[in-house]
Formats: sequence, C-alpha cells, structure tokens
Amino acid sequence: MYLLRLPLPPSVNNYYGYHSKFGYTKVYIKKPGQEYRTQVLNYVLQNNLQLRANTALSVTILFTPKSKHKQDVDNILKCLLDALTHAEVWQDDSFIFDLHITKQPPSKENAGLILEIAPFSFD
Repeated sequence: MYLLRLPLPPSVNNYYGYHSKFGYTKVYIKKPGQEYRTQVLNYVLQNNLQLRANTALSVTILFTPKSKHKQDVDNILKCLLDALTHAEVWQDDSFIFDLHITKQPPSKENAGLILEIAPFSFD
C-alpha cells in the first residue's frame, strides 16, 4: 500500500484547453495543468513512487477543499489521475478497478488530497 499527499488539482476547465483549426480540434494542457503535473511528478520522484504499476489497483481518495465554494468531487479526478499517469505511478489509469473518493469539510490549512493506492483483489 502507498500513501500520497498531494495538492488540489486545477479544475478540469483550467487543466485542458482546445484549439480548433481547419476543422480539427487539438487538446492541450493549459499552464495550470502543466504546473500541477510538475508538482505531482516532483512529489512522486522525491518519494520514489514511480511504480509503473501494471496490475489491478484500488485507489481511495480523501478530498479536503479549501473553501465552501462549490466543488464537485468528479471535477478533480481526470486531472489527478492523468497527472499520476504522467508521473508513472501506474502505466495507465485503466488499471484502477476500484475507486473511492470522500469529500471532507473545507479547511484552508489542510486542503488537498490524501490517496491510498493498493493492489485490487477480485475475491
């Protein structure tokens, strides 16, 4: 089992951008998304968590927002899981077979994410 403490990701609206040209749409990662990816990668490297896991995983997330401002739990998942994939915690987030997220009351001092990553058993 692995325990990670990460900052809150930007909303999905501030993570991905879209550029259309000649009828084609290109998806890119905006600056806040790039900065978040860098933060996650640095955390993973500092804590030797580049697991490159390629087996069924269970991920439990404790989400503590900064304020009472409306923030949906599903809005943080895409950015978070993609950043962890980029940081090579796992080979791909498709290896997550069990995913739980709990939203805590807001806290300016303790805002962020606590993740528990463990092997998933089909038993």
